[in-house]
Amino acid sequence: MTHDPNSIVMEKYYTAQRTSLPDLTLLALDIEFYFGYELAVHATRRAKLRSDRNNQIQEERDVVAELTDHQKRCAGLQQDNEGIMCSSPPLLTVASHFP
Repeated sequence: MTHDPNSIVMEKYYTAQRTSLPDLTLLALDIEFYFGYELAVHATRRAKLRSDRNNQIQEERDVVAELTDHQKRCAGLQQDNEGIMCSSPPLLTVASHFP
């Protein structure tokens, strides 16, 4: 049983949209061979845009995670500082013991 080359190439196209960019070079050659240059350019451009968008989304998630960690650290430091300030004697009390 032989496979239809069109369906194989289109399956590779949809798979490459979900994977990394190095796969796009081979995909472009397959698409160009079976469907022509114009479709190869269009398909790889779409896949690259999708990959770029996925990278941008991941970068945004990383930034949000960093900010969240930073806020947690700042909140922890602030609580630590409040504990130190509350446990230390007021300056006026210490100063009144020395003439």
